[in-house]
Amino acid sequence: MTTTTLAELPAQLDNRKLRELLGDARGLSPEQLIWCSGYLAAMAAGTTSVDAGAGAAQVVIIYASQTGNGVGVSKNLQQALAQVGIGAEVFNALDYRKAKLKNAAVLLMVASTHGEGDVPDTALEFAEFINSDKAKALKSLQYSVLALGDSSYSHYCQVGRDFDARLADLGARQIAPRQDCDVDFAADADAWIEAVTRALQETLEVSNAAPVAVAQDGGTDYSRSEPWQAEVLTNQVITGRGSSKQVRHLELSLEESGLEYQPGDSIGVIVPNPVKLVDEILSIAQLDPKSEVTGANGELTALRDALIHDYEIAPIARPVIQNYLTLMSDEQPKEQLVALLEEGHQQELTDWLYGRDLLDLLLEHPLAGLTGQQLVNLLRPIQPRLYSIASSQLANSDEVHLTIATVEYEARGRRRNGVATGWIANHLAVGETLAIYRHENPLFRLPEDPQQPVIMIGPGTGIAPFRAFMEEREAGGGDGRHWLFFGDRNFTTDFLYQREWQAHLASGLLTRIDLAFSRDQSERVYVQQRMLEQSEEFYRWLEAGACVYVCGDASRMASDVHNALLEIIQKEGGLSADSAADYVSLMQRERRYQRDVY
Repeated sequence: MTTTTLAELPAQLDNRKLRELLGDARGLSPEQLIWCSGYLAAMAAGTTSVDAGAGAAQVVIIYASQTGNGVGVSKNLQQALAQVGIGAEVFNALDYRKAKLKNAAVLLMVASTHGEGDVPDTALEFAEFINSDKAKALKSLQYSVLALGDSSYSHYCQVGRDFDARLADLGARQIAPRQDCDVDFAADADAWIEAVTRALQETLEVSNAAPVAVAQDGGTDYSRSEPWQAEVLTNQVITGRGSSKQVRHLELSLEESGLEYQPGDSIGVIVPNPVKLVDEILSIAQLDPKSEVTGANGELTALRDALIHDYEIAPIARPVIQNYLTLMSDEQPKEQLVALLEEGHQQELTDWLYGRDLLDLLLEHPLAGLTGQQLVNLLRPIQPRLYSIASSQLANSDEVHLTIATVEYEARGRRRNGVATGWIANHLAVGETLAIYRHENPLFRLPEDPQQPVIMIGPGTGIAPFRAFMEEREAGGGDGRHWLFFGDRNFTTDFLYQREWQAHLASGLLTRIDLAFSRDQSERVYVQQRMLEQSEEFYRWLEAGACVYVCGDASRMASDVHNALLEIIQKEGGLSADSAADYVSLMQRERRYQRDVY
């Protein structure tokens, strides 16, 4: 092979070529071999390639992400910096060696807030370190923080705010103001990236530097603003007759889309608001459906169209209440709404908001003289709904499958449906199209080694990614051990994909399965209890290097499963509570404990 200078390597080599080059290392100098080995090690650890020239490693990007949003923003930031000649390394907070922080020149933090102010799983150790006495002064560090959150919650963007405040306390100098981003974060994130890039160009004096090469992901992708219109191939109920709920299996065509995905990713689904609900809102508010308002894209559109396609009217969230209060007159009774927003009333607000939509708010607290523009100004842009992918592209090259539980309930005298699930159940027929895009989640991935044991814990529709896992392992020829914990309400009606799991057991692809159907007996039984019943065997799998995956409800199930995991490790390993927690932390660092919870 031809000898290449070190500075030329990054621009010439993608990851595949680099591996080929390392496979025939005779033409490499020692310096080149060291660089290439380091490059591959960084890729394996979740970092991304950068140029090895003058700009390299001056900037560190760390993301604290639960569902993958922070990963995407970090990659976009790295690309923007690369275009102006600034090399940057991207790290999962879980992977970053904390001792290196005191020597870093620039830290750019992308921090998500999970639930009510919670730090993402992968950033717990980093947060603990930076808030401890072990963290040294960082007076030579320059930094900026992007905070991702959901203003529906009281502790909006709290994790990012806390990181920002702590870095300042340690003496770091802010080079661009913290940017707080709501669920519709793209525009704010882009503005922050632009501000940071501009500031670093001045700080690092690289305004005329050549672009830096950055490894690119393959495949065509789409977004919430530019989705793929996927044809519906299958839309069928998979819960049995007499079930207390309805779960659907959806198969969508990806033919000619170029869209690629991996098990663990999600699909974002974009649907309109219920037309009947929109018309009732317009009637109650006495508004002309054809009056012009500003749509979500900034252009004028008819009010009715805006409420159907652009703005979120169900459910309503905390920001809507805050905006609504500004339109209420001093004579109107608003003590209830004011009290709900006060500190310490988070649970009361959550309970009050549950099941309420914009029509409820207008009925309970009427606004006289409300204009169409004032109405849409109350609202957030309509949000996509994310569903875990339930298929492998190795097994279904031109399709993607979803498992969706239909949300149906009655509240305040009206029968109601979830916006997306109601549309899919009642309006989406085979042959029609659904607007979708891929939501990448590199934080929920099968191990690369097909021999590594896998434990999957997914009650209800949390089973979806594990169906994808098994299809992937079967299509890829993996013969490792797999153990599934599945739970739902009733065995006869709610055992999702029962025949497939039985077939996997018969073939030996699935080593064992433990089931917990909560309502088949007088005493409720859940998956965490099945884990504890198999405590000894569970621990043997852990000691053999098993990866544990959890998917489903974050509020109860995930925390109960986490506690059961700690109990098993403490009991079977003869460890203290602190040592069991350290065991789990090591599992996380080794990517052996991953959660996709919502």
